[in-house]
Amino acid sequence: MCNGTSLEYSAMAVVFYNGRILVTWENIFGNVVLSLPKGHIERGETAVDAAIRECFEETNVKVMPTEVITELSSFEIKFTTPSGKDVRKVITPILFETKYKGNPQPLENRILKVEYMHVNDFFNNCSYDNVKQTVTSALKFFN
Repeated sequence: MCNGTSLEYSAMAVVFYNGRILVTWENIFGNVVLSLPKGHIERGETAVDAAIRECFEETNVKVMPTEVITELSSFEIKFTTPSGKDVRKVITPILFETKYKGNPQPLENRILKVEYMHVNDFFNNCSYDNVKQTVTSALKFFN
């Protein structure tokens, strides 16, 4: 930590099923955003472990280590919480391709909706450019 900024590490699950991407509609500080499942990497966890856990905790979709395609390039975001805390977060996206749709549904209060979405719809609705860039990188593994 430096200058009162908190440094956090998170993992993001980039999950494809049958050509569609698993997305979350979330309430973030009062704004509804479209993004992907993600969350903190806990002590002793790898980014893959955290992505698998967070995906299930947020979406009820269980992906497996055997479904990992690759770790994508990490990116950093900076934001200030409503309480005034400055946060610098490094996010490591993990790309999965699953053969099992599961039963996608929100499992956390801030998650409003979970669905598999056509990639074009994702690009038209995603709230974050860095997440769009991550999915663009992910798609290269399917061509």
